[in-house]
Amino acid sequence: MKKKHEEKIEKEPEELPEAPGLEEESSGESDVELVDLVAELAKAREEAETLRNALTRERADFTNYRRLVENEKNSAGNEYRISMLQKILPILDDLELAIRNRVQDGAEPDTWAEGIEMIARKYRALVEAEGVKPSAAVGEPFDPRFHQAISQEENPDVESGTILEVLSSGYILGDRALKTALVRVAA
Repeated sequence: MKKKHEEKIEKEPEELPEAPGLEEESSGESDVELVDLVAELAKAREEAETLRNALTRERADFTNYRRLVENEKNSAGNEYRISMLQKILPILDDLELAIRNRVQDGAEPDTWAEGIEMIARKYRALVEAEGVKPSAAVGEPFDPRFHQAISQEENPDVESGTILEVLSSGYILGDRALKTALVRVAA
């Protein structure tokens, strides 16, 4: 296609009749037109570059916006899970307390105790399925992020800062404490 265009350009001057004195005026006008065209071309290129940069910025802004929306969606989901679990965990604590305080007279457990144990297992399975883990166990070192010390007691058999007794279970999800454990700690 370029060749055809070049051929037309070459043929055009042959077809035009030459007028005397027109060449000098034409040369001056074409120089002015050429300068104007070069200026317009430079301006068009500058505008194109400006638009290209604006498009690049808009694409980056949209990518950042999409990432922000995704993060907010994930955060909202996690906040919902945390809120729900914080409501369920006290019930689990109450059930475990009732199980610990049942009569230990050597008789077989009655139906009530079996029912409570079953409910506690179900609740425990529910929170474990959500990724919740207990945060304290006897013999573990005290961690203020996950444990709340109710008292410190002298105990020569264990190292200072070791959990002696868990009074109320604590729970963690990932690295976040949902509920701190109430513990007694060796001094």
